[in-house]
Amino acid sequence: MNPITLKTMPKLGLLWILLTFSTGTYAQSDTVWNQYLRIQPLQVLCRELVVEYEFPVTEKLTVGLGAGYRFRKNSGTSEVADLMRIMTADYRLQNMANPYYQGFKFSISPRYYLDTRKSFFVSAELFMRYWWLSRLDEQYLNPKGTYVRAQKSEEMDVWGGKVLVGWNRKRLSFSTHQAVYITPFLGIGFRHKAYTYRRTYLFSLGSDTGNSERGQMNWAGVHGGFSLAYRWAR
Repeated sequence: MNPITLKTMPKLGLLWILLTFSTGTYAQSDTVWNQYLRIQPLQVLCRELVVEYEFPVTEKLTVGLGAGYRFRKNSGTSEVADLMRIMTADYRLQNMANPYYQGFKFSISPRYYLDTRKSFFVSAELFMRYWWLSRLDEQYLNPKGTYVRAQKSEEMDVWGGKVLVGWNRKRLSFSTHQAVYITPFLGIGFRHKAYTYRRTYLFSLGSDTGNSERGQMNWAGVHGGFSLAYRWAR
């Protein structure tokens, strides 16, 4: 299964326009203040690396551009994944806990700082994700009491937004122009998911050769965590 489908291409094009417009806005600015490279360590524990570049537009307004990739694990689970499954009963919300899922993410995050020292901020993140797994072998016991061998493929498009408040707290300084910050944040978010699940039986059970499921769901929740930011200024 090709991760970039025809259905996904128009959405990627729209996101690219947004990112290009934001970059053009920055290019027209004559002044430069602090810039940041951010990662979220808790996502790394789930084998997802997202890097965000945050640049200034005005003295208090910045824009962050993020891109990331989720790496597949060939087998087994982790304690983090088991905890996520316990907390989330709905399979459609367990993407991060599924070791076989791959995915990529793009985001744009305007941030408004409440002070010129860029300590406290309010941000609005818009993002898209694409999740997939391809031809995963599985074996299970059906209601008739016999074992069934099958291959399943899944994909999910996710669009969403978050409103967050956060605080840049300096932890390590290299010079007056370079430092590392820890940035705790808290907020709320909303996301829309469109998914397709397919299963093909390796051995036909009469006329039944497989099944598929398509659907959509909306989900809102609370978000919290922290990021590590490397800051420099020119």
